[in-house]
Amino acid sequence: FIALCSNGYQLIITTHSPIIVSQTLSEDLIHITKIDGEYNVNQKVENLDEIAKDIGITVDNQFIQLFEKAKVIIFVEGADDSLALNYIAGVYKDKGLIQDNFDDLGIVVIPTGGCGSIKHWVTLDLINKLGKPFVIFQDSDKKNMEEKSLTRDLLLRLDFVEGENFIITKKRELENYIPHDALNKLCPGADLQYGDYDDVKGLCIKNNEREALGKDKVLKVHFEKLNFDQIRSTFYDGNEDEFLILYELTRGKL
Repeated sequence: FIALCSNGYQLIITTHSPIIVSQTLSEDLIHITKIDGEYNVNQKVENLDEIAKDIGITVDNQFIQLFEKAKVIIFVEGADDSLALNYIAGVYKDKGLIQDNFDDLGIVVIPTGGCGSIKHWVTLDLINKLGKPFVIFQDSDKKNMEEKSLTRDLLLRLDFVEGENFIITKKRELENYIPHDALNKLCPGADLQYGDYDDVKGLCIKNNEREALGKDKVLKVHFEKLNFDQIRSTFYDGNEDEFLILYELTRGKL
């Protein structure tokens, strides 16, 4: 559905599905209720709790055990981001940059959607009640260096503190941390060229080698094929390493 909208289509969906609603931005929601035989239509949803309770949005059952065993939680946007961060931690441990990976420390990386999704904030509310320390790690979604990150602005408006309980990527998204020369070696013929703020997923979808690239799943398909030097080249700018900043912030909450 999101992919269709991003390609210029307009969709109107009626649903009781918590899965669909939880992954929908609040500004795209219309809440329709029936009270005493009369329908009420709310086109400007501000109280997300009403919808969450109405259709039963809660933490997915399969995550419950992860919450229980976690000492610290890193909230990321998608499952592919979770795989990538865990992989980096393993590679950095093997190279001696860190002593323990996330599993060793009891740090759990959980995908909960973007910062605008209802599910994300319902999940965070539950974690706060359980007393679990957390760090939010999100894509900046910036299209150039000078552009303000709307993700950062929203997190700040929600009273989160940058560098204390949230970090955003310096580049556009995690896909931009895959070196294009490494991706071209993995997918001969792709001939990709992109910078820190280009839409890598969009470029992969349009590329002649789109199937080999994994289309918009390029992070899932190829990130774990990268070696230490390739990963380090995009996370370390010669002064600081973005992953180590996230790692030290998270470890400091143990």
